Amino acid sequence: MKIYFYSNIDGLKISNPITKSVAHVPTWFKSVNISNDELSAATIKTCPGFVDYFKQGYVVSLWCDLKINLIIKNDKMYYEWSTPDKQYTFTTHKHEQFLYHVPKHVAEKTKIILKPDCPWKIITPKGYSVYQLPMTYEFNEIFEVMSGTIHTDMYHEINQQMLFKQYGEFNIPRGTPLAMYVPYKRNKYTY
Repeated sequence: MKIYFYSNIDGLKISNPITKSVAHVPTWFKSVNISNDELSAATIKTCPGFVDYFKQGYVVSLWCDLKINLIIKNDKMYYEWSTPDKQYTFTTHKHEQFLYHVPKHVAEKTKIILKPDCPWKIITPKGYSVYQLPMTYEFNEIFEVMSGTIHTDMYHEINQQMLFKQYGEFNIPRGTPLAMYVPYKRNKYTY
C-alpha cells in the first residue's frame, strides 16, 4: 500500500517535506532513561504503547511562518493573522460550528479555531483512510490540532483545525509539527 502526499506549490516538498512521525519524537521523551534505578522499574521509554505510537504515521508541519494575534477588547475577541506569502491563507470555524456544542470546560479553554488552507493533499488506495491526530506528546501550550478521520481515497484535502488555548500574540515558525496522519483500512468489526 502506498500513501501519496502532493501539493500544487512548487518547491514545497523540498522546503517543507512530509516526514515520518518517528522523526518527531519529543525531546523530553528522548531524554527519558530506559529504567528508573530508584524504583527498579522500566520507564515509559520501554512501553510499546508509546514507542510504537511514534512509528505509525506521517507528520505535516506548518509550511510558512504564522503570526497570529488574539485579543479581547470591550468583551469581544478579535484576531488577525499574517504570513510572509499571500498564497498561504487561514479561515476560522465560527463558534456556532463547534464551541457552542462542546462541554463548558472545553469552550472556556478554547479561544479560537483557526483553519489553515493546507497546501498538502493526501491520496490513499481505495478503502483506505487516514486518522488526523494532534501532536499529542508535544504538549503545546498555545494550540493543538483536532483529531478526525478523512476518507482520503475520496477526499484529498487535509485542513487542520487549530484550537488556540491562549490570548496573545504568537509567532509560530515554519516547520512546527501540526498533525500526524496514520493510514488505515476501513473495515467493519464485530465484538
